Amino acid sequence: MEKKMLDSLEELYQKLDIAFDEEKRLCVELDEFLKSFANRAEAENTALKTIIPRIEEARKKRGQLLDELTEEVRVLLKNG
Repeated sequence: MEKKMLDSLEELYQKLDIAFDEEKRLCVELDEFLKSFANRAEAENTALKTIIPRIEEARKKRGQLLDELTEEVRVLLKNG
């Protein structure tokens, strides 16, 4: 039981790490995208429509994984 719970925690942690890396990658992409435009207003408008929603989705996913990880830890500590 404890081994299974620890494996589950490890799996959630790995998913969280991947989600965090994706969010960081998207933020770098957004920064590069904004720098590539001479017309900043046009770049910001395009970013609002394309890249920013992807960053928000990555953050949402990371938040869900953090919630899952927190619950798994609570269960582990409760049963520990």
